[in-house]
Amino acid sequence: MKFRGKSLKVILLLALSLTLFSVPSLAQEARIAPNVILLLPDNSQIKVNWVLPPVDKSLVSYGYEIKCFSIDADGLPWVGVSDRLIINPVKQWSGLLSVPFASFFHLDTGALFIATDENFGYLHPSKDLEFDEDTGWPLLPYQPVASLPATEEEIAGSVLSRKMFRGQGCLYFLVERQLDDSGQQLQYEVYLLKPEEISGGDSGSKRIKAYQQVLISEDPVTAVSGNGDLTFVAQGNLVFKIEGNSPEPALLYEHPTDIILALDYSREAGLFYATNYAVGVMAEGSALEFLKASSPQIFLQGTSLYVMFSGNAGMIKMDDVHILNEYNRPGGELIAVDGVKLKGGSKGIAGLVIYLVFFVLLLVTLIDVLKNKLAGSTKIVWVLMILVGFMAQFLVAFLRYLMGYAAGFIISLYVIIFLILSAYYFLGRRQRL
Repeated sequence: MKFRGKSLKVILLLALSLTLFSVPSLAQEARIAPNVILLLPDNSQIKVNWVLPPVDKSLVSYGYEIKCFSIDADGLPWVGVSDRLIINPVKQWSGLLSVPFASFFHLDTGALFIATDENFGYLHPSKDLEFDEDTGWPLLPYQPVASLPATEEEIAGSVLSRKMFRGQGCLYFLVERQLDDSGQQLQYEVYLLKPEEISGGDSGSKRIKAYQQVLISEDPVTAVSGNGDLTFVAQGNLVFKIEGNSPEPALLYEHPTDIILALDYSREAGLFYATNYAVGVMAEGSALEFLKASSPQIFLQGTSLYVMFSGNAGMIKMDDVHILNEYNRPGGELIAVDGVKLKGGSKGIAGLVIYLVFFVLLLVTLIDVLKNKLAGSTKIVWVLMILVGFMAQFLVAFLRYLMGYAAGFIISLYVIIFLILSAYYFLGRRQRL
């Protein structure tokens, strides 16, 4: 097959255009902050934005540990520092809760719930705020709603701790109880609190029923989430699913190495989790970890996932994370927890086509150099440059197709190949004798 000079120039320009449009704005592997690596499929529409930049001074300057965070209905972050300070770093607003809190979060309805060690409630609106004498911050009045479940009068044994967890349209509570005086026998109880429609009442009116017991176990519980109909409970590296009033929890997933420290579920996005080292999405028998970081905290709002990083107070928002469920199975370019490599979709095919186009162009160019006479050592120079192009091709194949993910500089490798080919067909061919 013969290629004329003008035809080759057109092919080269077309190949570069395809390359530029096929490589995503966020590479499949991106180091977005120190010790934070994000892995995304190169054919997804997932958008990533910073909500709070790393090392945000409005948070770390207080010198206290970030205890929890939440996202309100407007998408604004609320951060709990130490055990009383609540701040909104975007609006540069802060205040001290009138009592120490254990945790707080917003439900998908936008309601903010705050838990102490004894009860849960909300911020009581007040026109006349008082101010803390030591710090000058406003004091936020706390209004309790109900006691946490499982008081000592209800069940034998002393309560060691009680925690509140967020569900989709509901609340979960975890009670740790000591059953004997020796402290050897412990019991963990999960309770559900969910508003339900009032039969025969006004349309849309709801009432909150009493606490419903979901699980009793002798094994420690590390995280809970769900929507009331489905409940997910993490016990160490195991995650169980409980459907409705099912008497026995079913094993959903067993992590091969790490303890599951957080769960967050929505019908729209699925089940997401966090360990001490990563954030991932989970399904029955499989999980896909797409973010590597130290002690990340997660908050799921519809199909948007918020992740806060420990140490630097940075926070990102990932939109359309439900797409990741498509890669939580054999066959994509991401690497799952069990080491299974997952291939891409349409853009993965386009990338392969571009790879083959550049390979053919390099081969045709090498043949053209070898069959024509060039002055002095010019031929050797061009042969060496084309070999550099082949080495770039080898790196692309190794990083993208053998390692299972695309490094951020793959587009740079294609640009190097393009420049070598362009230099020869625009300049080198004129040196032929």
